[in-house]
Amino acid sequence: MDGLYNMLSTHREAYNFIKCYNKKCQIGIAHNFINFKRAPNGSVIDRKLKRIIHNFYNYMIIDAFNQNKLEGHFPLLLSYNRPIHLNDKIDFWGINYYYRLHVRFRMNLKHPFDLLSISRSSGEGKSDLDWEIYPKGLLKICRWLKSTNKPLIITENGIACKDDTNRIKFLQSHLQMMETAIDEGHDIRGYFYWSLMDNYEWLIGQDARFGLYKVDYSNMQRIKNLSVDFYRDYIQKTTQ
Repeated sequence: MDGLYNMLSTHREAYNFIKCYNKKCQIGIAHNFINFKRAPNGSVIDRKLKRIIHNFYNYMIIDAFNQNKLEGHFPLLLSYNRPIHLNDKIDFWGINYYYRLHVRFRMNLKHPFDLLSISRSSGEGKSDLDWEIYPKGLLKICRWLKSTNKPLIITENGIACKDDTNRIKFLQSHLQMMETAIDEGHDIRGYFYWSLMDNYEWLIGQDARFGLYKVDYSNMQRIKNLSVDFYRDYIQKTTQ
């Protein structure tokens, strides 16, 4: 928590410094938002635990800018409350969104819950990384951020899959949710698919194929997927 406090304090100082030289510069934070849901056939405890995790993970940073304090509570594990004078010094929120997780309580103080990736009827299956595809989650996040009265940029949204038809389906469903959010009045300034090319993905390495362009790692050649044409055509159609 002290590390997060230091990051937010650094954001405040950088915000003040940059604004001294360019008051029109837009400065924001991209946060990796996750949709949480009670596990199937879960209990009342699972539902309450889901709410605690949701508030802790998704709302704590947002609330810090509104309340001038960094506050996070997790029963029996963590209680943190420290003033931080952010004074709403943020011009937009960046949304990184990939998946939904399901919460299940465990009778274990060291590991009191499980976070499960489950393909449910309200989703669209899973990615190659076993992440549940849940397009409506993107719309939900836009709704969560409505109260901040800040513009939104979808800074990351993508799928790891070797079958490019699944990438096109992912783009179609999530862009449709973005359009719904815009129709509802959410101020969305941009959408960035992750990623232009396959990348070295943290602990997974080269096996996670996120790219609109496939990378042949034997010679580093970039190979265009059909999703490139779909995405290009969508941008051209919606910007005319």
